[in-house]
Amino acid sequence: VLLCYAVSTVELRGTYNPVSPRAGTGLNTPYLYREQTMNHPPGDTPRFSDKVVVVTGAASGMGQASALRFGREGARVWCADVNGEGAAATAGKINELGGSARSSQFDVTRVAQCRALIAEVVEAFDGLDILCNIAGLGGTTPVADETESHWNLVVDVNINGPFFLSQAALPPRLGSRGAR
Repeated sequence: VLLCYAVSTVELRGTYNPVSPRAGTGLNTPYLYREQTMNHPPGDTPRFSDKVVVVTGAASGMGQASALRFGREGARVWCADVNGEGAAATAGKINELGGSARSSQFDVTRVAQCRALIAEVVEAFDGLDILCNIAGLGGTTPVADETESHWNLVVDVNINGPFFLSQAALPPRLGSRGAR
């Protein structure tokens, strides 16, 4: 299984700084994706042609940019996010530009939803090739002010969610083409 915790191949412009309020950006500031068609020149095979990719955190930021890029590179993309409308908008953009995408509202902190998401993707797309665990929480709360409930949420989203998604993705991959 190719597991992505961050994708560095996205084409971005502008800046994203979740920490600096002076820069006029914040945690909800979207990356700006360079508008491009999903079509490639004749004879140029997209890098992820016929691959099935799940991208969590696909409603905005790096997750959205990654989903768009995978779509542009020929992948069938499943956009998943706790913000279901945002995930649907990202999938709609991929489809509008000529790619293939679906979406669902999904909470990475719920183990049952992790398993259900992977099962739904495998059923709909007949497999899974790449899982991008991009959903994440950050923040600028000083350590002395951090609450137990917020810290537990950060751990659930940033550590437990990717673990249980990856665990759910293993069985369909072990019997598939090219699995290692």
